[in-house]
Amino acid sequence: ALALAEMKDYIGKIRDVAGDDLLVVMGNHDFNNPNNNPNSLVEDFIDKVVRYQDLEDVLMSGVKTRVCEDVREKIAYLDCSDDEKEELIHYSRLHYHIDNSEQKIRYIMLNTGAPRICNCVFKNFGVSVFNELILQFDWLYETLVSTPEDYDVVISAHQLYFSKTSDFYPVVLQMMKMISGFRTKSKVTVQNVLSDNPQV
Repeated sequence: ALALAEMKDYIGKIRDVAGDDLLVVMGNHDFNNPNNNPNSLVEDFIDKVVRYQDLEDVLMSGVKTRVCEDVREKIAYLDCSDDEKEELIHYSRLHYHIDNSEQKIRYIMLNTGAPRICNCVFKNFGVSVFNELILQFDWLYETLVSTPEDYDVVISAHQLYFSKTSDFYPVVLQMMKMISGFRTKSKVTVQNVLSDNPQV
């Protein structure tokens, strides 16, 4: 309750300035990660944890036309508890896209702020750092492919670069390859670690 009240106050002050034009991008230094990083906004893990359903309700309240991903089928087979799956469902609604038809721009928001589900994803896929982006891979592909030809695209993410020594690096490399191919209008082949079928 304390964390939720603080978050509402914090976001409310930002929305007072930005209004409904505020588009939110979650990162791993944000709420729900207090013990893992000294630069976190919060310090006390017990008092500061917020459910992802609450995060969605508060952070996205002003973003009326966002298009989210429904991951229910994707996560149905995962070796996770029902509570973890429910968190994943609401967490997935924090990555989204929104189209500005007047300016012909598609804004794509990726999400790297899911420390409370990382253990679930690691247990199933063996990737330990920023592994929640694995679940957004196919969605990003489909979102780029479905972009109208006369639209520009702006992609926002907390972090897509990572050390080559990380087990996460192959995932980043494939996502950057995908984005680069879209930007240059070149045909590229990318491979999601969740799929045996490459995407072109």
